Amino acid sequence: MTINNGIIKIDVAEHGAELQSLMMNNYEYLWNANPNFWARHAPILFPIVGRVWNNVVSVDNEQYSLSQHGFARDMDFTVIGKGDTSLFLQLVSNETTLQKFPYHFELNVSYHLNKNKVYVTYEVVNTGVDTMFFQIGAHPGFFLPRHGKSADNKFVLFSDDEGLKPVDNVMISSIGEKGCLSLEKKNLRLDAGVVAITPELFNHDALIFEDSQVRRVTIKDADNKDYISVVFDAPVLGLWSPNGKNAPFVCIEPWYGRCDRENFTGDISDKEWINRLDAGKNFVMEFCIVMH
Repeated sequence: MTINNGIIKIDVAEHGAELQSLMMNNYEYLWNANPNFWARHAPILFPIVGRVWNNVVSVDNEQYSLSQHGFARDMDFTVIGKGDTSLFLQLVSNETTLQKFPYHFELNVSYHLNKNKVYVTYEVVNTGVDTMFFQIGAHPGFFLPRHGKSADNKFVLFSDDEGLKPVDNVMISSIGEKGCLSLEKKNLRLDAGVVAITPELFNHDALIFEDSQVRRVTIKDADNKDYISVVFDAPVLGLWSPNGKNAPFVCIEPWYGRCDRENFTGDISDKEWINRLDAGKNFVMEFCIVMH
């Protein structure tokens, strides 16, 4: 399905409600899902973000099997509305989801175009009678400027959504045993928010920024021009590209949640960065992709 506002055009699949293409001025910004590197474009992460220890989550003393990033990215959504510049899709809990995640829910996804921006909204509705615990996040991959052929590309991290306050000093975590969070944190010192995009940056998988340290990430090209930005309110951010592949893309991932710490075997309600949603209530996550 395609929507187009005359400046940008996006394509979205019903499978996973996943963004498939993001174009402006006949240039493709979104990663093309080449399986030699990573066979996805921009999956939606729900009802977990990352991995749970041993791929098992405990809910009220019952064990459920959940693979990395949950199941929403691999399920078909229903289109519930479409306009010239907006698109609305929905996933409703069913027998398949209840075997993996014992909550009744609606997951509503919308895309809206405004000038050079794509506004993305994820809404979770608790349609059951019990309090629901979940995580949700985004995982869009973007071609590096000039599709990876340009040297000296960089991230610039900002602590505010207007991009006025570059981050100079942050604490980051990385992935450890069984794809879960290493217990060791390290300090990342920056110069005016700049992180060079190099293959070595992802030697330990994703870089994870917690505690709302970052609210905006901009990729700049070798000429120091803004290329693409992701603006968000999510408390956790992941930056990722496949380790050891020198891939021509990077992912900028706002998360309401993250993977388990190593050796975590507690109840889902005790997970760090878990979201609690009472019966009949809704939760909304929004972020914006800005093409320059």
